Amino acid sequence: MVSKKTGNELRVPFGRRGGTLVGPADVTESGLACNCACPGCGARLMTRQGSKRRHFAHYNAPGSVLCVQRSIHAAAIQVLMTAKRLTVPPMVVHVETYSKSFKWVGRSQQLGPHETIHFDSCAHEVTFSNPEFGTIRPDVVGYYGGNRLLIEICFTHAVDAEKLAKVEQYGDAMIEIDVADMSFEGGMASLEKRVLDEVENKQWLFYPGSATVMRRLSEQVDDEVRLLDERYDRAQAQSLRKTALLAAQVEQVRLQAEKAQLQKLAAAQAKVEAYRRRPVHEKEEAIKRRLSIHGTWPHYLRKKHPDNGAINAPFRLWQAAVFHRFVFNKPVIQTTVDSLEVAKWVDAWFGRTPSSDLDLSGGVSVPELPKRMWFLSLR
Repeated sequence: MVSKKTGNELRVPFGRRGGTLVGPADVTESGLACNCACPGCGARLMTRQGSKRRHFAHYNAPGSVLCVQRSIHAAAIQVLMTAKRLTVPPMVVHVETYSKSFKWVGRSQQLGPHETIHFDSCAHEVTFSNPEFGTIRPDVVGYYGGNRLLIEICFTHAVDAEKLAKVEQYGDAMIEIDVADMSFEGGMASLEKRVLDEVENKQWLFYPGSATVMRRLSEQVDDEVRLLDERYDRAQAQSLRKTALLAAQVEQVRLQAEKAQLQKLAAAQAKVEAYRRRPVHEKEEAIKRRLSIHGTWPHYLRKKHPDNGAINAPFRLWQAAVFHRFVFNKPVIQTTVDSLEVAKWVDAWFGRTPSSDLDLSGGVSVPELPKRMWFLSLR
């Protein structure tokens, strides 16, 4: 960047020759014969031929950032004053925002076209003063058809908020031309193209009537966003109601399932309790019929075991019931049963004697059960 150079490294892109600014390529003489001066400090300039192109250099004087700035600034003003024309971009007022549902809402209105303005006259260093608004001094003022356009050249310093507020009070349109990023190796020709013809580097700082249009467009956008937000809120509320209704239905199903499970457990418990109350001889006759036993009990259903007395039923009865429940009519491939499951089943249907010390809730580990329970000896 040119602005980062200091001392004699700085090269001003334009020199003043007589009353006109020229680039190094615009003069044919070399050295001091070019008869050019620095627009910034007034020191003499000489032209030198570099490895690639000609350039200006200060003669017996240090260059400065201010020299570069004033050189470019003065050259741009000269271009405008000489050509008396300016191609401007369209002036478009645009307002946009997003609704709660992230829908983009925007409104635009073009106040001025992309056009080339031909000025009746141009002036620079014109000062506007007003006791109420204050004082402003734009770089160039272009007059055309009873109107005036304030023009600012931006190289290092853009128009600040204070100056812009004064411009709005005066009510004249102001446009800014940015030349900060351009290369000046093409001399005056490249600067003329940037200042006069290109529009990408130009922006409207103020345009009469834009504030009114901005307010109107903002109101339109706000109204549409409000309607969208209301619609969104209704949809959200409806969704919440549906979610709450679904949650209530799920809870109702859960409660019904829980009730049914409790009823099932109660029915099963009632069945067990009813079975326990039946006389022993009825239970024995019933299990004999199910196992097709006629006469005496087979030997494998009346096995003696030290823990038989812990179960509150004749050992032939509960052994037959276990045989019927876990072995009888089971597939041949089923050679094992869950010992803890069987133990709990026996405890549920027959119960234990008051003197029993057999703990089926976890006091007897699974490895110990095969030693204590009869049914696991059935192979």
